[in-house]
Amino acid sequence: MNVTENEFDAGAILGHLTDAQRQHLNALDAAFADLLARPAMNPAAVERLADAIVSLYDEIADARSGRENRV
Repeated sequence: MNVTENEFDAGAILGHLTDAQRQHLNALDAAFADLLARPAMNPAAVERLADAIVSLYDEIADARSGRENRV
């Protein structure tokens, strides 16, 4: 997959997020940047962030599945 395809996919995904999901994604992005800026990462903080990311993806997938089932 090339960069153009990745950018398109990200745009397509972002276009389907609710405002709350976008805010959640922005908060996760900020938390990720904060973790990367630290000289040493706390494994528990990394695990919490990973769990939050998986939870958001599950929420997005569930919402998408619900829309597809209604069509």
